[in-house]
Amino acid sequence: MLEDRKFTVSDEDKTLPYQDFANRLEENRINITAPHRVDPLRIVYVSYILESKTFSKKDLLSLKAYIDENFPTKEVTVIVIVLEKPTPQIAKELLNDEFKSYEIFLTKNLMFNITHHELVPKHVLLKEDEVLGVFEDFQATKTQLPKLPITDPVAKYYGMKSGDVCRIIRQSPMTGESHYYRIVK
Repeated sequence: MLEDRKFTVSDEDKTLPYQDFANRLEENRINITAPHRVDPLRIVYVSYILESKTFSKKDLLSLKAYIDENFPTKEVTVIVIVLEKPTPQIAKELLNDEFKSYEIFLTKNLMFNITHHELVPKHVLLKEDEVLGVFEDFQATKTQLPKLPITDPVAKYYGMKSGDVCRIIRQSPMTGESHYYRIVK
């Protein structure tokens, strides 16, 4: 998922044997930091919170304090991986601007790469100039595009934000390749 978002994951993290991963996870030393391939000021920080207790507001605030202290000059995307669905209080907190770059994933939703499933069409996040081209070609505005919920699994996988436009490429035996455009809301 990180590589699909254009972050560079170290070879050590990619080739970590399962037993080493399990040991690091048990010792709570599994967090991953990866720089963006294009923008050196962007990084991703992946934090595993896999204790039996529920991820709380206190955990969220301590994670934010850690990020603010250790990466003050970087634009950080924080991915939190938890065992259980977060409480409604956490979901509400994540709507605040200070947590706009925080994402929560359940471990069960990361067991396989959904973008490799045969029934999931290819999604491509468009750059601003490509979006303008789409609007010009179809003589449309953002409000006229069909919506893709921000909670859609593929939108979450790629880290799409509200207002992003994506191209969905579907394969058909009858018509070949078809392109559809959606705006994330």
